[in-house]
Amino acid sequence: MEENEYLSKNKTNKLKIWQISTGVLAILLIAAVITSGFRFGTDESITGNVVADSTPEQTPSQEITKTDKPNVELFVMSYCPYGTQIEKGIIPVVKALEDNIDFEIKFVNYAMHPSVGEVEENLREYCIQKDYKEKYLTYLSKFLEDNNYEDALNAAGLSETDLKDCEEETDKEFDITKNLEDESSWYNGRFPSFMIHNVENQKYGIRGSPTLVINGEQVNSGRDATSLLNTICGTFTTAPSECDTDMSSFGTPAPGFGFETQGGSATAAGCVV
Repeated sequence: MEENEYLSKNKTNKLKIWQISTGVLAILLIAAVITSGFRFGTDESITGNVVADSTPEQTPSQEITKTDKPNVELFVMSYCPYGTQIEKGIIPVVKALEDNIDFEIKFVNYAMHPSVGEVEENLREYCIQKDYKEKYLTYLSKFLEDNNYEDALNAAGLSETDLKDCEEETDKEFDITKNLEDESSWYNGRFPSFMIHNVENQKYGIRGSPTLVINGEQVNSGRDATSLLNTICGTFTTAPSECDTDMSSFGTPAPGFGFETQGGSATAAGCVV
C-alpha cells in the first residue's frame, strides 16, 4: 500500500517536472522568435532580388551639415522597386527646388536585376543626365510611368543615337559590358558590378538601393514628396520659400513602376546584399 502511494507520488512529481520544463522551453522558443525570427533587413533575409524590411524609419542620429545650397545625391538601381519608389517621390521636390540644390541620381556599384536590362538602363540614364541634364527628369518621369525606355526617350525628345557616343565611351572606361558578360566576376556569383559611381559608393558606404546622401552624409527619409521636401529643406542654412510648397497632392508612391499606385509603406525596405 505504502509502496503504491510512493510510486503514485513519484509519477505525479515527474509529470509536474515535465510540464514545467515544457513550459520553460515554450517560453524560450517564443522569445527567440520575437527577438530574431521577425528581424528583417539583414543579408540572410534576401528573397529574390530585394530585402524585406518592415522596421520603422529611423531618424538620423547625427545632425546633417547645413549649407546654402545642399548637395543631394540619390543612389539607386534603375529596376529596384524601392529605388523607383523614392524617385517618384523626389521628382516633384527637385522640380520645386530647382537651382536651390545640386541634385544627381547615381547608381549603386552592382546591379541586382541584370536579366531585365538594369545595367543598360543605368548606363542610359547616366548618359542622359550627363549630356542632356535638362531633359533627364522628363525622361525619368516617363520611364517610371510604364517601364518603357523608348517612350521615355521620345517624351524627352531624344534618340538612342544621341546617347551612342557617351554610352560607348563610358562602357569602355568602366568595363560595363565586360563585367556584365563575365559572370565569373559577379558579386556573390549573381550580380554584375556597375562601377561608374564606385568612388562615391566607397566614400559614403553605399550598400544598396535606395540610399539618400545630403551634403556628404547618409540621410533617412520617408519616400513621399512631402517627407523628402522636409528632409532636404532641413539641410539649408536658410530655407528658401520653395520649401513651403504643398506636396500633399503627390501622395505616397508605392514601390515599382506606375504613378497611379499609392500607399507605399515600405519606407525602410531596399535592394541590398
